[in-house]
Amino acid sequence: MKCILCGHEEIKDSHTTVVREFGKMLLIIRYVPCCECEFCGEVMLNDDVAEKVSEIVSREKERLESEINVVDYTTVA
Repeated sequence: MKCILCGHEEIKDSHTTVVREFGKMLLIIRYVPCCECEFCGEVMLNDDVAEKVSEIVSREKERLESEINVVDYTTVA
């Protein structure tokens, strides 16, 4: 796999945090599995993870109760 940003092939498995803003509210999804370029730091989600993140965002967006909501990907995926 090559980095979509810089083209380097030094990609490692990692975890990232996804943040979505809805007006004055933030949804933070922690421990999202990803691939990270060791050269430039670009983070890439595979299709399955990106789909799951979209599902989590859709579901949690309806349940936002405070200014900042934190979800652990590993417990809801």
